[in-house]
Amino acid sequence: MSGSLVDHLVKAPGRRRAAQALAEQIRQYLAEDRPPGRERLTSEADLVQGTGYSRATVREALRILEDQGLISVRPGPAGGIFAAQPDPGNLAQSIGIVLEARHVELPQLLEARRELEATAARLAASRATPEDLTALRATNERLAAAAAAGDLELAVAENLEFHLRLVDATHNEVLALLIKAMRQLVLLATRDLGYSVQVRDEVVQAHGRIIEAVAARDDAAAERRARRHLEAFDNYLSRTRQWEVVRQRFRL
Repeated sequence: MSGSLVDHLVKAPGRRRAAQALAEQIRQYLAEDRPPGRERLTSEADLVQGTGYSRATVREALRILEDQGLISVRPGPAGGIFAAQPDPGNLAQSIGIVLEARHVELPQLLEARRELEATAARLAASRATPEDLTALRATNERLAAAAAAGDLELAVAENLEFHLRLVDATHNEVLALLIKAMRQLVLLATRDLGYSVQVRDEVVQAHGRIIEAVAARDDAAAERRARRHLEAFDNYLSRTRQWEVVRQRFRL
């Protein structure tokens, strides 16, 4: 596809239907042309003039796309409509709404997260690049240092970073987005929980064993160790008083 954004838009009747149609056309343009994030696409005034839609209709379409994380609208002389990269947090929010409406319990979320991440570890064992392995080792070293220093906030952040790096090592964007969204939901439910020094050390060791399996291209061991690691987290919640706190907090 070539040409400007406005060149690809076709007017549709009816304000609500028109706003939805305009949003869909812009979404299709973004998907097919894949403009890089933060690239200026056009201005609101140019959209109004180029499509013949009212300003209200154009603004409603832009609001739809902003809510979906596909664009950002900036005011001022240097402003306009810019391409954006959707945040996995938006997907997490959508999944959370569906789970709440369907009265899904936290154990199901944890089970799904565990199985998906175990699969990710298996794929990473066959697909991880040297750069992926370097990143995994580096974040686990930072986690170990934070745990030793008693910096729980940094340790939690590096723990998350390790799992995100492991998922990225699958080089499967769909799987990565799903897992990142589900991890976001788990983080919402488990934020501010306390972890003993022993637990933090066990996490560092578990990560090390996963890295060893990935580096050895042992997909079965990587999957088994990742599942065992996440089961240990679930068991930790179950054998402490934190489980009920998490259950009550899960209503997103």
